[in-house]
Amino acid sequence: MAEQLVMCECGSGRTFASCHGHYLANIDLMSPSRRSLERIANNESFQRAVAAGRRREYGCGNPMHTWMKDGKRHVRVGKRVYIHDNWMNFGDFLLSYLRLKFGRDFWSNQAAAAAHNRHPVCEGFKELELASSLSDQSSRQFLHQPSRTLNALFSLAYDLYLCEHNGSIPSELIRRLRNADEYEGALYEAFLAGLFCRSGFAIEFENERDRRRSHCEFVATNKGTAKKFSVEAKSVTTQSARYGDSALPPSIRGKLYDALSKQADFPRIIFIEVNRRIKVGDGVPEWGPHVSDAVTKAEYNMRLDDGSVPDPAYLFVTNRSLLIEPGAESFGMQVAAAGFRIDDFPPERMSGLLSMQHSRMKHLEVYQLYCALMQTNPAPHHFDDQPIAAMFRGMLEDAKDDIHHPFDAYDFVFSTYRKSPPERLREWMADHVPQVELSKMSQLQLADRYSAGIRQSIWEDALAARRRKGERL
Repeated sequence: MAEQLVMCECGSGRTFASCHGHYLANIDLMSPSRRSLERIANNESFQRAVAAGRRREYGCGNPMHTWMKDGKRHVRVGKRVYIHDNWMNFGDFLLSYLRLKFGRDFWSNQAAAAAHNRHPVCEGFKELELASSLSDQSSRQFLHQPSRTLNALFSLAYDLYLCEHNGSIPSELIRRLRNADEYEGALYEAFLAGLFCRSGFAIEFENERDRRRSHCEFVATNKGTAKKFSVEAKSVTTQSARYGDSALPPSIRGKLYDALSKQADFPRIIFIEVNRRIKVGDGVPEWGPHVSDAVTKAEYNMRLDDGSVPDPAYLFVTNRSLLIEPGAESFGMQVAAAGFRIDDFPPERMSGLLSMQHSRMKHLEVYQLYCALMQTNPAPHHFDDQPIAAMFRGMLEDAKDDIHHPFDAYDFVFSTYRKSPPERLREWMADHVPQVELSKMSQLQLADRYSAGIRQSIWEDALAARRRKGERL
């Protein structure tokens, strides 16, 4: 059976390959553990290895587009081309880009402002100037650890770049970023916009100045399945008593209630940033059990102002710590995923691989977002006018073993057997599944069932190999 004739079973009326099957084209990003680029290069085409390397850098969003001409660096961002003769690396470009996006009036006002009234972005550039004066200019290496303002500066610049390179930056977001009182919330919103762009979504910001109703931050449309979601963001600020090193638990329930009270036209995805200090050696973060407990209780007894039960929602709780001085203990990012009144998300809540896989496909768009969030990379350091370089950088970051999760084994099998004729699949399963049951299955259902069945031996072999190496399971 030709692959293009297999229809997706979600009811979209499109083929599987052009709908939920799009995850197979990006399987090295959509599986919990990424496929080794070295394996891709050895077993598939060189062009696919280069493409996979670029996806490691840029996710499902548009890759960097840059070139040299007449001794000047050109960088295309969306429909615009930015040109400069002194950008030594991508970080140099991002800083120039951020200055441009904030506008001449902003910088003029900041130049006239007293030191204690400076905007955090201005403080970041002041610190950058100081660091540059203390650095080895020939190597452009800073001699100190970046502060929270500097970390936030580069993160914001890259997130705005991702927005424009994959769509546009709304003027309202820039307005909020320029306002010091709204900056921290807008900083998180910009991060989420960039995350959705690199996750394979198109975003459309809602008009929050329309006072006739409440609004979520933006609508995200998955480019694979065309399904839409209403996205809302909440964050703990530096003014909160629950920020940083506070002994108080994060206010998950309050933030969740505020988000669920917003009007939404599509299924909800809610993000909450807790802004806690991250410590080396953290397994489950101290706020993790509180999130689980708060969500469980809210599912049971939360009611909105009108007495109604809140809509179901996908919930992501993040801890980026960008607003906290890093020090010796702080590093990385922590993420917790939950389904508010969604019992089968994330898929790992389900028992058995077949149930897990069905959950993944049911919630594929949000699982795609989850994978991107878990694999989020910082802004690239280098200009990508040498595509092969991205492939080799990806190889250096690859794990030695590709099989770390049951989905990895399943994906390896399903990517092959999804093309098998249904009569052949029925023949292979005839000794294990009743014929009357097999006769009712579509080609995709047969491939799904067969892949789930034989993946067990692959998964068990992978676990055995890891035990022999003394790795934790």
